[in-house]
Amino acid sequence: MPLYITSPNELKGGGRRRKISGLRAKVARRGRDELGLSLAEIARQVGVNTSSIRKAILKLEEAG
Repeated sequence: MPLYITSPNELKGGGRRRKISGLRAKVARRGRDELGLSLAEIARQVGVNTSSIRKAILKLEEAG
């Protein structure tokens, strides 16, 4: 199923739609693993708080 984002700002807006938050979690994990960004920097860039990023990454890792 394709992911429809109405605008790039939707990803950065802190929205809680399931597909958007899932995409945000994947972006966060890649930012941490591939770019070495801090969770705080990732959170600033995607418009959520640091604990949300940490929880999103943990949830992705638990899911496999």
